Amino acid sequence: FQKANHFPGSWCIGRKDRLMRCIGRAKRAITNMTNVPSDAFDVVPGGWILPTEYDSLMRAAKMERNPVYILKPSASACGRGIRLLHKNNLDSVPKDSPCIVQEYLRDPYLINGKKFD
Repeated sequence: FQKANHFPGSWCIGRKDRLMRCIGRAKRAITNMTNVPSDAFDVVPGGWILPTEYDSLMRAAKMERNPVYILKPSASACGRGIRLLHKNNLDSVPKDSPCIVQEYLRDPYLINGKKFD
């Protein structure tokens, strides 16, 4: 169970797909700024918002030798619906349901031995 204050405009970080869109917009915005380092958003793994970026995901997966991705439903919590994708099960990626696919981090940063977000 989660409790959070709802500040105006905070809806854009409550769903994984909206958060990814906001981060993408921020990345594009800093390209013309000289006082912001170009790697400011490198803490976020690359990803695709499905179904709109499905073809782009499949092209990227074909270019990788042993791709491992993590599929997350856009509006789910507590780990429900999350699964790993590799070259053997990429055809199971839903083509019409809203979700995100991100590059899987093999060695994530941990706090007290636990993953966080």
